[in-house]
Amino acid sequence: MMKRVFGILLAAALLLGAAGCGAKAREESAAEQMRQNLSQSFQTTAKVRYGGLETEMTIYKKPMNCAVVTFQSPESIRDIKMTFFTDKVTVQYGDLSFDFTPDSVPGKAASKMILSALNAALNDQGVRFEEQDGKLVVTGKIEEGDFSLVVDGENGNILKLSIPQNDFEVEILNFKILE
Repeated sequence: MMKRVFGILLAAALLLGAAGCGAKAREESAAEQMRQNLSQSFQTTAKVRYGGLETEMTIYKKPMNCAVVTFQSPESIRDIKMTFFTDKVTVQYGDLSFDFTPDSVPGKAASKMILSALNAALNDQGVRFEEQDGKLVVTGKIEEGDFSLVVDGENGNILKLSIPQNDFEVEILNFKILE
């Protein structure tokens, strides 16, 4: 179970730290807005489902590509805090703390899925864009299976990433750019 937890954490941080409905101009505008949003400091809540594990977390992306993830649920991992830097990840729970390198995280498969889907969507390679109810839905195929990325058509916020063949889904709630 801890491998899936670390996979979820890394996946969420990569989803939010990485960095198109009608007419092509609107697609490009939403994709560009998404890139801009992810490059700024922000805070959001994410609900993640990976395999049989479901969790809710708060993600705070600070300047200098640092992201802090804190779990709200499930109760068994509540209050675990992970801080992602470019060269290390720090895990804290109460007075306990340890560091490890990002490449050693058990969950590289989850992070690879997210990076592959985002790269495919942002590079317009083999993907389809479709507007549905004011949202931009980007669908495509990556090595890990089909994916669907839902982006708010007005502000470029990522709303959801799904990779059904891997029973993986991230839903982004309350996305807020910080000053």
